[in-house]
Amino acid sequence: MAVNKIVNKIMNIVVLLYLISVFVLSSQPKYSISSFILTILLLILLFIRYMVCKKLYLPKLSVFLIIFPLYGLITVIWVKDYDIAIRNVFMLSSAVVGAIAFWISLYNGVKARTIHIAALISAIIIIISVLIEVQTNPYSMRYSGILLNPNIFALNISIIAIMLFSSRKKTLLFHVIGIVFVIFATIFSGSRKIAFFWLLFIIYIYKYTKKFMSNNFFNRFIFYIIIGGLITVIFFYSNTLLDIINTLEFVNRFQQFFAGNDDSSGNVRIAMIKEGIYLWAQAPFFGNGIGQFSALSSFGTYSHNNYIEILCNFGIIGFCLYYGIYILIINQLIRRRKLGLCLDRNLVWFVIILFLLWDTAMVSVIEKKTWILFIYALYICSDQKQDTLALSK
Repeated sequence: MAVNKIVNKIMNIVVLLYLISVFVLSSQPKYSISSFILTILLLILLFIRYMVCKKLYLPKLSVFLIIFPLYGLITVIWVKDYDIAIRNVFMLSSAVVGAIAFWISLYNGVKARTIHIAALISAIIIIISVLIEVQTNPYSMRYSGILLNPNIFALNISIIAIMLFSSRKKTLLFHVIGIVFVIFATIFSGSRKIAFFWLLFIIYIYKYTKKFMSNNFFNRFIFYIIIGGLITVIFFYSNTLLDIINTLEFVNRFQQFFAGNDDSSGNVRIAMIKEGIYLWAQAPFFGNGIGQFSALSSFGTYSHNNYIEILCNFGIIGFCLYYGIYILIINQLIRRRKLGLCLDRNLVWFVIILFLLWDTAMVSVIEKKTWILFIYALYICSDQKQDTLALSK
């Protein structure tokens, strides 16, 4: 038992470091391999735990998550650019294996608290790096800090906030912290993608406050105090607030977009979509092979649209396999809801819809954070007794 406790403690540390590496170091070429090394270490620890405890709990649904990556590996057979294909196979495999190892660890000694601590540490590191960038380059309109890309900064902070929302302890505190993080990202990233988060958050917070207020009179009293304070601030400082909002790059970019004065990035992405559809039409069922949009298109990079990327590279078959994961999560969600067992169903819907919206403006299929969110959504919807298989020695 002593060995088991030691292994569990080390696993919690490794998972914490893995999540930090995914959210903080993924954009750093020198350190991006750290998540791969931590995945290998986590697999070794799971094997040691199995040898010591003679038992390891495996999620039954994990087999469904490897079908799409296996199909992606098969598509290497007919690709035209093997270098790009092999690189994408490694990235996809690393993301999926790391996510599944993370999933298994959640059923074998890793605590949910570890996830929340990792999310907090990741956000703090990112925010500090952005503040340093603001000091060194105060005239920039968009910041990214250690992540090197304002959009990745906005996306990672949004995902971190969602993970904090899932806390069962000090729920209100973690919600407030998560929102503060997202407000910071909204101000300094200038990313329009974060608008999807706010749109869904309004719906989510409405559902959450209904549940929060139904608990007791004190909760309702606190809620009305907060709402009253917000209304008072808006009433007395409306002009000042409007001036502040109009200075945000996030708002300016939306105004330019709707006024038809958007920069060239929007036109480039539309052109990418058109060319992606053309390339998909050449291999509609099986696709052109993993990573081949960047090899075959005139742009020489990914399509900035997950739907187009998957259709072009993996065809209709790959499209159904990948987005079938969303159907799997929804099925689990509905099944658990009927049993009254999924306490965080609103949060799971938040994750599903948010990523479906984000996929219109980013390629998420090979991102480690995407697969981590898949796993986390499935974990929230699952039950250890019914949804795991005990591997006994």
